[in-house]
Amino acid sequence: MSKNSGKKIAVLGLAALTGACGSTDKQTVSTAPDDSGQLPKIQHPADSATLAKRLQRLKEVRYDTTELPIAMCYSMAAPIVENYVCPVCGKETPSTSYQIGNMRSIRQVVENMKNLGYDVQLVESEFCQYCNGKKMDYPSLKFRISMNKNGYYHEAYSNLYDDYANLMTFLVCEKKKDFVNSVSNNKTEAEKVFRSIEKMTGLTIDKKRK
Repeated sequence: MSKNSGKKIAVLGLAALTGACGSTDKQTVSTAPDDSGQLPKIQHPADSATLAKRLQRLKEVRYDTTELPIAMCYSMAAPIVENYVCPVCGKETPSTSYQIGNMRSIRQVVENMKNLGYDVQLVESEFCQYCNGKKMDYPSLKFRISMNKNGYYHEAYSNLYDDYANLMTFLVCEKKKDFVNSVSNNKTEAEKVFRSIEKMTGLTIDKKRK
């Protein structure tokens, strides 16, 4: 699969997710990206209090505990060397095509969060041996999100695409039933998403027992 094809699939996947979890109230989200491939902004993204209440409601759902089919595992190909080009200083650092491809996919998700109106940043400085001051064997992306107007940013380190995609699912699925559908009404899948949400936002809420 070409790099461009992978990027198109990522964008279309997020567009489909937004369409499935589109809001029906004043915070309306379009079901498709615009000509630039980006999702349009909403006027009033949810603040931390709203997101905390949403997370609480989702954790109180009684999800199905039936195990979903397990995906087939495939052996990983040998990594292909590809230089990382720093978007800040423009210099190159040795990396791999897998690592850079994963980063491009994450960048797209973060950009789509911005297009929803959220104040988020993706810091890649550890990947640049010049901005970082040395080449790191295991560099990590730093994700920053501010959910209020007080200027405070929660920071999380993650190179896992699923962490960003799971947070995106949570941000766009304002209706409980849409979120439940997005995780196939499965307890294990829901809990994976909850772990990503808490990690990436700092929201921590204990599940209530009914």
